[in-house]
Amino acid sequence: MSSSSVIDQIGVFFGGAYVAAFKCYNTPQVAGLGAVRRGKPKDADAAQWYLGQPAGTASGSVMVVRLSDGAEKRVAFAGPVSGGKKVSHEVVLQVFVRSTALDAEDVEDYTRTLLDALRDRLHSDRTCGSGGLDGQPTPGFEIGEDYDGPGSDLIEWHLSDVETSANLSKQYLTIHFSASEYIEA
Repeated sequence: MSSSSVIDQIGVFFGGAYVAAFKCYNTPQVAGLGAVRRGKPKDADAAQWYLGQPAGTASGSVMVVRLSDGAEKRVAFAGPVSGGKKVSHEVVLQVFVRSTALDAEDVEDYTRTLLDALRDRLHSDRTCGSGGLDGQPTPGFEIGEDYDGPGSDLIEWHLSDVETSANLSKQYLTIHFSASEYIEA
């Protein structure tokens, strides 16, 4: 898989089919998640933050899927006669939260509930729908399989403080994990 294929598969896993007209995956697969994007838009349509949520919902989110780093390593299978490449992608899910809730605690509660739902989604299929290392006809990737690297098997998350103003509160959540694939070479 190429880097863009990995990003696309993760985007589909969390956001449904890609809609070119809106430049996003806009069928959220997780309650409370709005649009899923491959890059942060200059001017996101406000409706993208609240996709699939009832009208008047106070808090919404947009996720951006990024591959922050990567590595490729040659590995031997069954001695020197056959081998392959192990490609590891460091995935960062950037979740931008905005809310008109009156209290910062409500925004924090929303973001933590969303974090739990996103982690549950990751736990439901560690291949993110790609078919995994044994996928046919083309193998996919698995998360948490970077046994050689630091933080192997980790799904990490970081939550910012809630920033509040008179009419709008914001919070930022990142989720980090590795996605590894093996390619015969």
